[in-house]
Amino acid sequence: MTPKLSIIMPCYNCKKTIRQAVASCFVQGFKETDFEIIMVDDASTDSTKEILQELQKEHTNIQLITHPRNKGGGAARNTAVAHAQSDVIFCLDSDDALPADTLPKMVLHLHANHCDGVLFQETRFFKKNTKDTTTVTNIQKSEKILSEDLFMQNRGF
Repeated sequence: MTPKLSIIMPCYNCKKTIRQAVASCFVQGFKETDFEIIMVDDASTDSTKEILQELQKEHTNIQLITHPRNKGGGAARNTAVAHAQSDVIFCLDSDDALPADTLPKMVLHLHANHCDGVLFQETRFFKKNTKDTTTVTNIQKSEKILSEDLFMQNRGF
């Protein structure tokens, strides 16, 4: 059965954050059969690979791919996308965490409005921990978003 969502996750030397990132995927309200997580270890030099292997053993919907040499985040994302089974792809960096029940709302909005993509209402940047954050509100637009809109400084996306 094809999953409703493919979560792709580039991973490089993320032993301190990867468990929290993955755990946040499992509080989204989806059944494990409804989504997959494709993690690409980009030749980490710490214990990231071993942690990813443990996570893969814990969850049947995790796929692990390893780059033999470091290629960078873009290449890791491309590798993950090439292995994704769903037409809907969400990229979660290995040092990010999602609030509970976020992705089902995004998928519903995407399909209901026939969008090419969706963004979060706000972005929170962690300082020292998840309670110490800076919040940037993303701009809501009803018209088409131009590529330069995605790169406005200090205004979110």
